[in-house]
Amino acid sequence: MISWLLYWFMKVTAWPLYWIYIKRRTYYEDKKDTNTHVKGPAIVVLNHRSLKDLMLVTFMFPFRKVYCQMSEAVYTRNKFQGWIMKVVGGVRVDRNNNELSFMDKSEELLEKGKILVVFPEAKISTDGQIKKFAPSYVVLAQKTGVPIIPVYHDGNYGLFKRVHTTIGKKIFIYDHCEDVYPTKQQIDSLNKMVRRKVMSMGMQQQHLLNTDRYSKIFSLRYFLKDIGRLTVYQFNLYFRYKVYNLGEKKNKLKPKGGLLIVANHTRFVDPLAIIMAFWRRRVYCLTGEVVFAEGHPVRNWLLKELGCVRINRYENDPDAINECINILDGGGVLLVFPNGRIHRDGSLDDYKSGAALLASRTGVPMLPIYIKNQPKKWNKVKMYLGESKTVKELCNKEYPSVEDLNAVMDNMFAQISELKREAEEEK
Repeated sequence: MISWLLYWFMKVTAWPLYWIYIKRRTYYEDKKDTNTHVKGPAIVVLNHRSLKDLMLVTFMFPFRKVYCQMSEAVYTRNKFQGWIMKVVGGVRVDRNNNELSFMDKSEELLEKGKILVVFPEAKISTDGQIKKFAPSYVVLAQKTGVPIIPVYHDGNYGLFKRVHTTIGKKIFIYDHCEDVYPTKQQIDSLNKMVRRKVMSMGMQQQHLLNTDRYSKIFSLRYFLKDIGRLTVYQFNLYFRYKVYNLGEKKNKLKPKGGLLIVANHTRFVDPLAIIMAFWRRRVYCLTGEVVFAEGHPVRNWLLKELGCVRINRYENDPDAINECINILDGGGVLLVFPNGRIHRDGSLDDYKSGAALLASRTGVPMLPIYIKNQPKKWNKVKMYLGESKTVKELCNKEYPSVEDLNAVMDNMFAQISELKREAEEEK
């Protein structure tokens, strides 16, 4: 009784700290099947990123006392900490020997209708990768018949941060193995199945995060970018752009979903012309490192807020590639100049296949555009839109090779060259 009162006293008093420091955004694979109001016994299996994971999962089920398997390390530091762990529902697990009393204690809790939390990785993952799972929870689920609830979280703890959590559907062992006494191979197979489930939930969560970030119609975090694109649209009084839609599909200035724009690059103002034409969408632009000046943090911050994605053109830049993939995966519009630099002579050679790689990784269509800048100030900037194609439509391979990606870019620039020829034939 005293332990029960202490547990709820600690939970109530720790709630303000949790609300300030661990703000949680929860996604559900099926909210009707599994949510934070779990009734009856269950085994909650989640990845392990930090010691704060215990607080996260404790408040994930606010009206239930949550029990958790904990390593011997948190008990042996001092007696007081060991007592606290016992009060908050800890089930001691000695990882350094074959002592299995924790299994009996866990089974007893489940038979009483409790929620048991298990970190199958058995230790904190410092690199963010999901380690190998220990299969003891599978044995518990098979013996007691309780469901396994897979949970994934990104471990994004901290002030002014938000932890993103995904709760999956309940997994019943008997749905996948009808044997009363499963073999070691069957248990290992079930364990790998749950691990793959948690990993796939992490990938799905990243997609949902990208969608929330890049597809929202209105958000205060995009205040500067929205003001910027509306301001750029007013430059039409000076540029007076005109769009020629030469493809079969119309209304391309109002694209839905992810889109990768590839265009020629002859002047510094080319990105402004694209932003003016697609002003209804937030257009992000892959920008060379030369535009971001060293020693000008305010300018660099402003460029980033306006939608510039910095990339180092002279070496591998995985951070820039990942950001571009997140933009496209979230349904954003990304502008890429495959030539890599300004070609003032109007040439279309020397292009690279990085844009095709981005389109292949995300499955978004590529839209070729030819920009014809006029020599006189008050002449119109003319843009010619080609036919958008996905990488799969052009090479019909799930995993295209380097040669396939080069062929895709050849197709894009063949369209741009044809658009250039038609533009030059106009009087």
